[in-house]
Amino acid sequence: MNASTFALAIALSVSVSFKLSLQASGHVPWLRYVHRFGSIHETVILRNYRTLAILRTRKFCRISETMDNVVKEELPAGSDTDSKQEEDVKVPMNLKEDAKESDEGSDVEEIGNFQIAEVAIELDENLKSKLTQDLSAICSLDGPTARKMLETHKWNMQRAIDSFFDANSDDDENNESTDSVMSATTPVSKTFPAVVTLDDVASPGADCKKEKEVESEKRNSGGDRSSFSSWAPEKLSVISWNLDGLDDKNLEKRTDAVIEIILKENHDIVFFQELLPYTFDYIGRRLCSKYMPIPGTDNPQCEYLTGTFLKLNHVHYDDHYIIPYPNTAMQRNLLVTKAFIGKAKIALLNTHLESTAEFGEQRKMQLKNCFEVAMSFPPDYNVLFGGDLNLRDKEVIGLLPGSMSDLWVKCGSRDSCKYTWDLTRNTNKQMPSRFQPRCRFDRFYFRNSNPPTLVPEFFGVTGIEKVLQTQSFPSDHWAIIAFFRLSKEARKPEAKKRKMEECATTSTN
Repeated sequence: MNASTFALAIALSVSVSFKLSLQASGHVPWLRYVHRFGSIHETVILRNYRTLAILRTRKFCRISETMDNVVKEELPAGSDTDSKQEEDVKVPMNLKEDAKESDEGSDVEEIGNFQIAEVAIELDENLKSKLTQDLSAICSLDGPTARKMLETHKWNMQRAIDSFFDANSDDDENNESTDSVMSATTPVSKTFPAVVTLDDVASPGADCKKEKEVESEKRNSGGDRSSFSSWAPEKLSVISWNLDGLDDKNLEKRTDAVIEIILKENHDIVFFQELLPYTFDYIGRRLCSKYMPIPGTDNPQCEYLTGTFLKLNHVHYDDHYIIPYPNTAMQRNLLVTKAFIGKAKIALLNTHLESTAEFGEQRKMQLKNCFEVAMSFPPDYNVLFGGDLNLRDKEVIGLLPGSMSDLWVKCGSRDSCKYTWDLTRNTNKQMPSRFQPRCRFDRFYFRNSNPPTLVPEFFGVTGIEKVLQTQSFPSDHWAIIAFFRLSKEARKPEAKKRKMEECATTSTN
């Protein structure tokens, strides 16, 4: 396929039948499609509206000035559409003229180095009901309100969600203008989720401090009481996972599988390593109703990064910053996030240390730096340090502080969860020999606060099943998980607020 040839693919939802039309009426909802240079790829199939997030972050070519060379290709093998719906997608002749008009700027939106055109899709009542239910769940709206909002935005889910959160953000921030509810550059409201994109990433500065002061004043004055006045959860769960983003084999399906596991297991804190910028953005959009994403970079042009996600209304964000490693040859750094759950303060240190045996000395220096940062926090902080540390046991000797513990060891040293990069069980990577190595690369180290507020109870692994319709696991690493129990004192709300709750309960009765 030469450079002047583009592929147009529109995949129809399994449960809903779409019908192409070209501006049949002014109120027909719009769904975006894109043309990608080369062969059709899984990520250009519009399975549902959620897929649009990843489409916007891929590097697509510009739309052809003439549509004469647009071709139809069959859907890739293994796509999750019904066989009945794998019919030829016919491009009406009028589309050529519409595309030319779009190139003049009427219906084409340019984002970065690619453009998005629009084609009208007729939605049936079943899809409208599904969209209404999804918006109701995401925004905690009743059915009629959600439907009215979707109708207002011509059934564009993303615009409806953005409109809802922008409206709430305006109310809570005294009508200050913001482009998104959540920004990686500033502490955000702990009640409203949104999306972080790497284009907006920067290190915290003066504006960040001002926003933190506003949040502190709101809490001290009783604002946002619903998030801070009730008892904190009894359990806290953490997961850390290297997603192997540099391997593009089944990357989108593997990423979707990771998201499903995160949502199913409902962890409070998520550490990711080896994220590509567009997968960070995609995961952030998919999890925006439940998690606050924090990117581990201040460089939007980075090759890959780490990311920490905090469960909204459970783990409350306080601050974050990035510490670069001076000796890194692989763009590695330490992402530090300060947060709290109930009265328990937590310092979260997420990192991806230098890889391979030949960089062992650099890795040991990076590990030493991480332990020094961990020990620099005041005694009232719990410190959880973890990620893909690429460690060999001998590299830790003499470096581990006495007050920090290896959670795998602390929780029983079970053989079933010892090796997190295990090529004898995980076939995503294989060595060209009969010998297949296995290593304990992924680890959690923990320092308890004084007085203790978190008690480690369990360490294990997850993500050990293959992704459906593939021969791949979600990653070449197993994910590590840890569960903690909060002390009763840490779970209690502040006495003043607790008394207010009791008074409110009495007056209601």
